[in-house]
Amino acid sequence: MRARLALMHCGARCILREVSLKNKPAQMLKASNKGTVPVLLLQAGENDESTALVDNNGRQRNHRVIDESIDIMQRAMNENPLRDKQNANAWLTTETMNTDEVDALIDQNDFEFKEQLDKYKYSVRHPEHPQHFYLEQAMPFLEQLENRLAKSPYLGGSQSEPAMKPAS
Repeated sequence: MRARLALMHCGARCILREVSLKNKPAQMLKASNKGTVPVLLLQAGENDESTALVDNNGRQRNHRVIDESIDIMQRAMNENPLRDKQNANAWLTTETMNTDEVDALIDQNDFEFKEQLDKYKYSVRHPEHPQHFYLEQAMPFLEQLENRLAKSPYLGGSQSEPAMKPAS
């Protein structure tokens, strides 16, 4: 969801395809063997590591594959030549956090918290500790978010992001 929001926020033009994770399309699996979403396919540049895929017209094309949400967000904000520069840069800082603090919060969510949440949700797969142990491990991050939200209506301050302009 956040990759999609970043692309929309920055005015990127893209084609969204809904994917049933129970029935993953072969083309998605060929592009990214991780088998997870999101996956962003870009035309490969001269120096890009690329994957050859067949397009809808049967032609083989080389694509640059980005299959990490944070990398898609960074690309949308920094590399997208069609981005709305004013709105793209609004994501770099907030009222209450600088860029490093935003990055640290995202990293904590993506790595530490996500791992703890998965162990809590799928505790049967992680029998080394009872389920409540994983919940206790995840609680400090949730409390950190709650504390931020107790001070302001948004994680980054008192206002939501600026109004988004539709992609042209």
